[in-house]
Amino acid sequence: MSQSKLDGKLLLPLFLCALMLTFFSLIILSFITFLQTVLIKMILILISTLSWLAVLYYYKKYFTHTEDKAPLMEQKLEEIATALSEFGAGNLAVSVAPFLKRQYSTENKVQAELISNILSEINSITAVPSKRLCFTGNNSYQEGQIVGKHIAQALDGTGQILIIITMFTQVNHVLRCKGCVNFLKDHFPNIKVLGIVEGQGIRSVVKELIPGLLEQYPTVDLIYMTDGFTPFAACQVLEKVQQKYKARIVTHDIHDENIANLKKGLITIIIGQNAVAQTYNSLVHLYNKIEADWKPVSRKLNLTPVVCTLENYREYWDESKQARKLTDHEYSEFAVPVERKSNKPLKLGLIIPDDYNVFALNKQGGEDAARKLAFKNVKVDIVKAFKGYDIFGQVEVIAPAIQKMVKEGYHGIATCVFDPRIVPEINKAVDAGVPVTTYIAEPLNLRELILNIADNIDILTNESQDLATAADESDRANTQITSAITKIQSGIESQEDKVTATNLTLEELNQSIGNINDVIKRFTDSILNITQESQQGMGAITKSNQSAETLQQSITRINESITNLNERFAKISTIIKTIEDFADNTNVLAINASIQAATAGEAGKGFAVVAQEVRELAGQSAAAVENIRQIINEILKSMQYVVKESKNNIGEVANNLERAYKAKDSFENISALLMNSKEEIQAIIQVMEKINDTSQIVKKTMGDVKSFNKDNVSSIQEITSSIKEIEVQGKELSRTAVALLDMAKNQDLLLAQLTLEEEKKESG
Repeated sequence: MSQSKLDGKLLLPLFLCALMLTFFSLIILSFITFLQTVLIKMILILISTLSWLAVLYYYKKYFTHTEDKAPLMEQKLEEIATALSEFGAGNLAVSVAPFLKRQYSTENKVQAELISNILSEINSITAVPSKRLCFTGNNSYQEGQIVGKHIAQALDGTGQILIIITMFTQVNHVLRCKGCVNFLKDHFPNIKVLGIVEGQGIRSVVKELIPGLLEQYPTVDLIYMTDGFTPFAACQVLEKVQQKYKARIVTHDIHDENIANLKKGLITIIIGQNAVAQTYNSLVHLYNKIEADWKPVSRKLNLTPVVCTLENYREYWDESKQARKLTDHEYSEFAVPVERKSNKPLKLGLIIPDDYNVFALNKQGGEDAARKLAFKNVKVDIVKAFKGYDIFGQVEVIAPAIQKMVKEGYHGIATCVFDPRIVPEINKAVDAGVPVTTYIAEPLNLRELILNIADNIDILTNESQDLATAADESDRANTQITSAITKIQSGIESQEDKVTATNLTLEELNQSIGNINDVIKRFTDSILNITQESQQGMGAITKSNQSAETLQQSITRINESITNLNERFAKISTIIKTIEDFADNTNVLAINASIQAATAGEAGKGFAVVAQEVRELAGQSAAAVENIRQIINEILKSMQYVVKESKNNIGEVANNLERAYKAKDSFENISALLMNSKEEIQAIIQVMEKINDTSQIVKKTMGDVKSFNKDNVSSIQEITSSIKEIEVQGKELSRTAVALLDMAKNQDLLLAQLTLEEEKKESG
């Protein structure tokens, strides 16, 4: 075998090896932490560079032995060799101009295309980084790892899978594929990847592809499809042959078609993404940047993927609306717009490659952001850039939309980047003063990774300085805390003695409260007795008052009767006077009659007898009248005395009655006071009971405090011990911070040796 043929056979494997090493290096570079970066990344870059140098070496040897070598190709190889040499020396901004079709003949077409592929790979590694503000979406490599994990669970660690990738030129799908393959290779070597096939993202292509794959690999268990659009076509085929083949689909994107096939059992796992938040956040970040000069912590703001299975799909799918449902965690990932300070109208643009399936959710996120930002005088226009799946998401449809928005004065643009050729258009927009955010997908770029590392080094330098300062302040704070804790411990020990004394005082207080309660109870019983007696006395006085009132009324009536009788006796005296006068006159008449009878002689003897009788009668009448007068006078004297005494008695009765009323009022007041005293005493008893209860609670609490203090003393001792350890760790942290600062400075010096920006060529 000739040397040229040998070189030709080695060329293709070396090229594929270099390509795989480059992708592998890029993936590793994007996931290792900073403390591991510099040495590992430089080694990876060196390995990748050497692999490409080997490709060029054998390629040049091959064409050296080829009779139809072309000067143009030799020139291009020299350019590639020079570029790789510069790349190895640290010039990450190097690039080589690609071939033009007119530059090579038909007989050199294969070689030219091979060189073009090499140029494309070199230029993609060293391409100008995107100047977009930030990216919002899932980490594609992480999605692939999650797929690998769940494939392993579904197959119980053993089985066979096929992978249908959309296109090898779409980096996010390549990363999904790599994440899955690497996870299975590292953790589940018994799961065999039978092959990786390109499905072009076209359903008709996949529909024709699946039957041949099933015939070629009839025992395949799962088919991993890196997109969420074409599985519908694959499921149509599998549904017809499911009795013959056991293969099922693992895919991405939660939408109605995939959910329907999940319920049929044709799809086993769907890795979902928060497509609504992707575009919503992209627009809100633009608004925040314009309004408040917002800057992201990281240029890649990754959202959390979700795993949808037949068991949990209702968490992510609304059956009634047949629509994607977001979880609380997914809602928590939504960005928050800042307060609007200016009232200047803003216009933002959202470019979507389609409005079907997952892209319908992207559109929904844009509409949600439009409604949210409308209150802040911000208008959002959503532009669908779709002209067929053969150029889906490519620069031919995205670039004109970006250019138009820049020309029309949009203040910010959000777009997806499936095609690396879109990046220069994004950079032009940013250079024109229009900030851009990206979502769902964007290419990986080594220069951007190194630039991010440089940015991180600056941040690390600042943070290390702050960390060192904080460590010193922490050390001083720990010293102060130790001193304070020592005082607290001393105070707690002193407090424990006071708690013990307080417990004794509380016990005495409880005894005193018990004695007071007994006294109050006896006093309450006495008050009840007094109240009853006063009520009885009040009843007796009431009855006495009633009798006195009756007596007063009787005496008043007697007094009135005696007064009337006295008046009648006065009238009798008048009558007696009349009778007395009549007796005197009768006596005079009798004397005259006797005289006349004596004069008459014998004839007047009878008349003389009568006159004598009349005279005697007049004398008796006079005597009787005298007796009556005396009796009446005596009666009048007696009645006057009675009237006088009656008047006196009436006054005394009135006074007694008045005093009785006053006594009744006093008894009533006493009774009321006793009742009030009873209520107050009851209140006092309740207060004393509460005091007693509170005293018991305080006693229990003091016991708890005592126990708690013991625990605190123990805890403080542990804290003191921990603080001592923290002091040691703080000193170690301070040393680490200084070391990080030195490391950051050293890495900064190392990165300074790399050329990350193109050299400006002076114009002739």
